[in-house]
Amino acid sequence: MSDEQHDRSRIERRDPWAPPQDAVPPSPRDTPRDACPPPPPNGPYDPYQAACPPAYPGYPYAAWLHPAPRNALGTAALVLGIVGTVAAVTCFGVVLGLPLGVLAVVFGLIGRRRARRGEATNGGQALSGTILGAAAIAVSIAVIALVATSYNGLFGAADVALTSARGTYDKPLGADGTARFDDGTQVTATTPQRFTPPAGADGYTAGDTAYRFTVTVRNTGDADLHLGDYTYYGTAGGDQTDLQLISTSTGELAEDFPDVLRPGQVSKVVFAFDVPPGLTPLQFDFEPTTNHEDAYWELRLR
Repeated sequence: MSDEQHDRSRIERRDPWAPPQDAVPPSPRDTPRDACPPPPPNGPYDPYQAACPPAYPGYPYAAWLHPAPRNALGTAALVLGIVGTVAAVTCFGVVLGLPLGVLAVVFGLIGRRRARRGEATNGGQALSGTILGAAAIAVSIAVIALVATSYNGLFGAADVALTSARGTYDKPLGADGTARFDDGTQVTATTPQRFTPPAGADGYTAGDTAYRFTVTVRNTGDADLHLGDYTYYGTAGGDQTDLQLISTSTGELAEDFPDVLRPGQVSKVVFAFDVPPGLTPLQFDFEPTTNHEDAYWELRLR
């Protein structure tokens, strides 16, 4: 075999995967850094190998090293604080203002702690939620206390009780009977008398009977008696039918009690009611102030 044939045969038998003889070796900068080991053939999935970072510099990798900020509690604190504060100023929403305010404070404090540790970026929202939550708690407590006080004043036990033997609903007073209270207030109702209402009187129906009687209030106590909020009711018959008050713009039916009755003073007012035929007796309920018990009279009609 000639030399030329021998060289041609050697070239043909060279490894096809070998680098060319004139190739430049890679520099160390181009060499992969910390290359991951190849996966085992037909082996199980390896999560650590899947998370292996890229080998070449400049390639974005390891995004899991920078987790998303944990802003959920700070945002929730702000929302709950706003809703709780708005709910706290309403009578129907006040029951929600207190628990929402508590949650806003708790979430806000946790959100502020996360922000200081660098785990969250909305420390301002967390602080605002904490402040609003505290405000919702304070306003809710104030509104609840106000409503409870008003409820006790309207529906609770009266502060000024009756001291007379009669005058309660079960034991009403009769004509000219006097209801006495433990603060020195005395109320007397006289016997009803028929009368003809003047022309133009309000509350009178033709065919009915008009009755009038005098109510006298005496202040025998040591403090002023505020009659500006007194109340009264007139009913008649066994089914206690509501009666219409007869009033005029002038005369005795236009007079009223003074707002304040000083100690030792006496005031009289004429009450007149329109009574339909066949109704008797007349039941009269009088309350000097909202702090007094109600006094009752049962007045026979003739």
